[in-house]
Formats: sequence, C-alpha cells, structure tokens
Amino acid sequence: MKPQPHIRSTDPRKQKAAKALSNNKPADAARILKQFCKNNPGDTDALLMLASAHGQCGNFNGVVKACERVLKMQPDTPPALSLLGNAQASLDRHQEAEAAYRRALALSPRDASIHNNLGHALALTGKTDEAIEYLRKAVELNPKHADAHHNLAKLLQSEGALEEAIEHFGTASDLRPDRVETLILLGDSLTARGKLEMAEAVFKRARELDPENFLPCRGLASTYRFQGRFQEAMDVCAPFGADGAGHPLIAALEAQLCELTGDVPQAHDRVSRLIEQGQDTATAATVLLRTCRKMGGCDQAITLAEGMLSDPSLPPAERQLLHFGLGELHDRLGSYDAAFEQYYRANEMSSLRYDHEAQQALFSRIIQVFDPEQLPRLPRSSNGSERPVFIVGMPRSGTTLCEQIIASHPDAAGAGELAEMSHLASCVPGYPRAEAVHTQRALGIDEKKLDELAQRYLRRLDDFSTTEIRTTDKMPHNFQHLGLIRLLFPRARIIHCVRDPIDTCLSIYFQNFNATHPYATDLRNLGLYYQEYQRLMRHWEEVLDVPVMTVRYEELVNDQERVTRALVDFLGLPWDDRCLRFHEADRNVATASYDQVRQKLYTKSLARWKNYERHIGPLREALGL
Repeated sequence: MKPQPHIRSTDPRKQKAAKALSNNKPADAARILKQFCKNNPGDTDALLMLASAHGQCGNFNGVVKACERVLKMQPDTPPALSLLGNAQASLDRHQEAEAAYRRALALSPRDASIHNNLGHALALTGKTDEAIEYLRKAVELNPKHADAHHNLAKLLQSEGALEEAIEHFGTASDLRPDRVETLILLGDSLTARGKLEMAEAVFKRARELDPENFLPCRGLASTYRFQGRFQEAMDVCAPFGADGAGHPLIAALEAQLCELTGDVPQAHDRVSRLIEQGQDTATAATVLLRTCRKMGGCDQAITLAEGMLSDPSLPPAERQLLHFGLGELHDRLGSYDAAFEQYYRANEMSSLRYDHEAQQALFSRIIQVFDPEQLPRLPRSSNGSERPVFIVGMPRSGTTLCEQIIASHPDAAGAGELAEMSHLASCVPGYPRAEAVHTQRALGIDEKKLDELAQRYLRRLDDFSTTEIRTTDKMPHNFQHLGLIRLLFPRARIIHCVRDPIDTCLSIYFQNFNATHPYATDLRNLGLYYQEYQRLMRHWEEVLDVPVMTVRYEELVNDQERVTRALVDFLGLPWDDRCLRFHEADRNVATASYDQVRQKLYTKSLARWKNYERHIGPLREALGL
C-alpha cells in the first residue's frame, strides 16, 4: 500500500523491518513491527511502517488500527491520513476514505498522490465532476503520476470525452508500460472512436504482456469484427477452447461472429447453450434477440433481456446494448411503440455530447478553405489513378448496399469503411478538423506532398485488392473530405447515396453507433446535423469538377436494374448480371446493414418513418419539415 513512509532510524529492528519492506517481504516486516510497537507504543514512525506493511499484506483493518493510533497522538500527520484513506477505500468505506483524504490534503495541498486518491474516492461515491477536478490537479502537480492519468482517463471515458481519455490513457501507458488494465481501457476507447488499427496494436501489446488474460483477446477480436475480418476474430478466440469454455464474453462474441457471417443456426445454438449454463451476458442476449426471429423463442428472448435489465447492477454499456436489441426485435415484430421506447431508453443512456455550433463552424471552415475562388488555385496531385471509388453520404443511406452491388462485379472490390482519408487529412497543415481552431485560409501542401499521400492511400487499397480495376471506400463521412479527394485523385469517381431524410435519421437513431457519431443519440440533433450535411453537399455540387453520381435509395429499390446499370456504366465497367444478384456475393460486411445485403432488395424500409410518426416531432422540426 502506498505511500510508504520514509523512515530514518538507527534502531536495528526498524532498519530490519524497512529492509523487509523494500525487499517486498511485508509479512516479515509486519511481524517485526508488531512486536516493536507493542514495546514502544508511542513510536509513530514504527506505527506508520506497520500500517504500510499491513496494507501490502492486504490487512486493511490492521492499517486502520495503526493509523488511528498515530492520529490519536499526532492528529495532523498527512502520511497517516493518506494511508488511512487508502485502507478505508479498500474496505469500500468510501465516505470515510474521502474524509481522511480531505484532512490530508488540507495539510499537504500540493501532494499529487493525495489529489489522486481523493479523486478516486469521489469517483466511487458518484461525485464525478469533483473527482475529475482533483485528478486534473494531480496530473498538473505531477505529470508523471501514472495512476492519476489512469484514473482521470477512466472517468473521462465514462463521460464520453474519449479523445481526452485516450490522451491520458496513453500517458499512463507510457509511464507504466506493463500495466495491462490501462492498455485494455485505451484499446476500448480507441475502438469506440473508430480508431481500429491503433486499437488493434494496443490490444496485441496487452496480449503479449498477459497471454492468459482473455480481455485483450476479446478486445482484439472486436477490432477485427468491426473491420470485417471475421475469421481473424474467430482465430483470436480459438485458444480459449470450444465456444470460449469458461469465458462467456468470448463465447458470446463467437456466437455474434457466427450471426454476422450468416450462420444463424450456429449462433442461436451457441447462445442458447450459454444461457442454459447460466453464462448469459448482454451480448449473448442480444444475439438471441436477433436470431429468435428465424429460430423461434422470441418471447423467451424478450423475457431474458428484460430480466437482465431489471438488475440495477448491470453496467450501463450492457444495459444500452439490451435496449437496442429489444428495440430492433419489437420493430421487426411490428410493435412500433414498444420499439421506440426501447430505442429512446438506449439513446438516453449515451454519454456522448453533440456540439452543433462546433459542427457548423467546422463545415463553414471546410467551405471557406475550398471556396470557388481558392479551389482552382490549390495544388493537385499528378496521380491519374481511376481505381478509387468513394461512396459517401449519411450513414444508413444505402452506402453498404451500393458497395455490395459494385463489389459483386468481377472487376471491382469493396474495401468497406476506411479511416484512411481522415488520417491523410491530419497530415495536411491548415486542414479543417474538429479538434483544432484554424485561422489561416490556405492549406500548407504542395504537389509533391499530395503525390505522397495519394500513393499512401493506394497502398492501403492494396490490402483489399490488387487486380481489380475499381476499389470502393464506403466511409460515409468522407463527404467532409471531397475537396481533399479532388486534390489527391483528380480522376476518382464519387458516388453520393441519398435516402429520405426522415428514414435516414430515424435509422441512425435505431443503431448503436460508436463515438464518431455524437449527433446520433438525439432526434433534434440528428435533424440539425443532417441540415449541415446538406449544406456541405450543396457546396461540393457547386465547386467540384470530378464525376459525382447521386444514387437515391428509393429509386434503387423500385427500379433496381436501371439504377444498377447506370451505376456500373458510371464506373466505366462492362455490364455483369452478378451486380443484380449482389445478395449472393460471398464477402463479409461489418456495418449494420450486414443482414440486408444478404437478401434481395425489398421495399419495407421505404417510408419506414410512418410507423413512428407520433414520436418524431423534434426530428421533423429540426429538418425544417
């Protein structure tokens, strides 16, 4: 237990005890000191050493007794108060711990460790804002305090401030490279921010440090899952035995992967066995909610999920997952009011915060940098590749469907949602980005740098295909980067997917998106963001001189062959009937539309919003309808 008192004594017994403590033999130190303190009850230094030894042995009641003896003799002793606070916290007496730390801090106001400990105690009693304040002070006083960075990052993560959490987790990991817990939480935060390649590297490092720990493997498998690398995800889970025996979180993830790859019977069988064994998790229940539509037992699945939700100790993230799962099932069963109630509860639990003014400022800055006068004067890459095809638009507007149709062509490949364009944008000085305020109007880039970035992007496409003529990147939010895409690839093709605004926004609201979509959890914010998206797209329509095709979801569904032929023609490819049979393509889809693209086109998603008309007033108002 820290802090350990710094003892200077000529007494051989105390020196022997101090040596035992430094050699990580606290039990030996405690045995020596108990006898010494019995014979010398007024020696506060020895009592503090005894408290520290008890703490390292896990005897927290012994710590409390030793510290109380010190404080009875010397009430204003910061080390005793700090050790007492640590022990009370370990005994789950968080209010007593808080009181001890506050007394210690009053005596040592610039002690970073006490600030950290008080912040941690406050967090455990639900005083999050105050806890963050003390933890910020701790890292300010001692920037190399690994525990303070770690504890601060955990609170920031819980509050949805993921970018700042990632920064502090990273610092904590640099200071304590062997701390697996920090790496796991860092990986989780990176995954939530959609930074999957970085998360992958972090989880691999955690797995190397602790190969027997299933949590790094689960995190790594999840990053593979979100990238559509389903077999690699299964391979990571495999060492934990058939069906993740003994590790229900791994087993539930394996079942989820089965469902994502279309093996619904296998997924249903796996989660059913887990639940029979009493190893039910939120993920397992969610898989059951999805598979019961085809395998039966939906009433039982609903009862299971609702029973789990009645447990007040269920973590918020798992609770949110179950609400989304129940919402989806009720929607498919036609119980629309019940579905909306579940979706509303799920979104209300989100810690994400959407700053509409900041979003407006960012898009205005993009429009300013790529205005009609400046855009023609900006440097261009000399890269003449026609290989990249950028599919952009709002999420849930048909981007996955569009990519699946194109990837069904033998001369085309689908790379899924790549974060590469955002990475390239971060390499351009002066490029508009959300986390920075820029005053300069011009981009700090020349033709040589643009050529380098273009080649880097093409090398990324090589990870998915090397022989096909066209490769799609269906990251919807690349609509923000169309100006940069124009500079990098003057001959690239852009496909803009559009769907009824209300259907689009409502479908987003029904999805459990990651933290890159903070607007998604509130109907009014969704409408406001959609308006900004339209504003930016109108700007691109006015200034871009690259081929752009608008694909309207409703037209594609109602007139599949005409729109598909126009799409293939736009790509400069010969016609191939396989594009009409996109649902037969054997490829993994990692987005929320994975099930839809395995089926023939259907019209039941058109004007879906009418089922929820009584609930969507704020969305209609924000959209200006």
